[in-house]
Amino acid sequence: MDKNSITEIWKKSKEDIEKFNKELLINPYDAFSYNGRGVAKFKHYDYPGALKDFNMALKINPNYAEAYYNRGNLKERQHKHRGAYNDYTKAIKIYPQFAEAYCERGITQRDPQGAVQDCTKAIEIDPNFAEAYFNRAQAFDSLHAYKASIQDYNKAIEINPNFPFVFFKRGYAKTDFEVRDYEGAIEDFTKEIEIHSDYYYAYYYRGEAKYEIADFIGAIEDYTKIIEMSPQDAMGYFKRGNSKYKLCDKNGACLDWSKAGELGYKEACGMIKKYCK
Repeated sequence: MDKNSITEIWKKSKEDIEKFNKELLINPYDAFSYNGRGVAKFKHYDYPGALKDFNMALKINPNYAEAYYNRGNLKERQHKHRGAYNDYTKAIKIYPQFAEAYCERGITQRDPQGAVQDCTKAIEIDPNFAEAYFNRAQAFDSLHAYKASIQDYNKAIEINPNFPFVFFKRGYAKTDFEVRDYEGAIEDFTKEIEIHSDYYYAYYYRGEAKYEIADFIGAIEDYTKIIEMSPQDAMGYFKRGNSKYKLCDKNGACLDWSKAGELGYKEACGMIKKYCK
């Protein structure tokens, strides 16, 4: 999210807080306004104020599913995972068709198999829920079920091609040993770089994929880029050294391995002993 977008959200949330303040002066027992103001405060990073408002909304209306859901989002942001899980569960109990609550609960419980089940339920409720496909794909990644995760990333992209970091995630899944679609991975990492030109990991893993298909020149270009971005990156020097050696640039490889060793990467010392005598 760019600076202008953050500023716009901050401005809008402040306006919403003022709007709900006026409504609550008229009706101080309006659960809807407390919930709405809580959401605005959450976006404004006033977490204690947001929690107070969600609690008040639920005190007035104990069956307010959306207020439980929003309080769950707040607790999850604060890394209070058990509390978030409980709130999402309460929201689902009140409103069993609450797809978003299933989706968020899946992430919160930190159980990949449980996450798959919750996201699957969300998708059954809303087959066009891009975030549910994305989250289920990440759960499949955790289970090393990369073929299944790629299918879900494909669906998420089909529904919303602007979903954050979805191309990187799919590209990474394609590099799995059982998949080994390195050219497809390179395409995805390249797409991610077009969107986020300073994303270190997209360059790193694209370099890895290029190395696997023996595009050593391309790999060197990507490792050079990550060294420019992070000059103390020992792994970048080490990997670039490997690629240079494959191109018979022994001197360049030894220089890179030496630098990697200086930066604390012990495996580089073994390469130097073996190839740089």
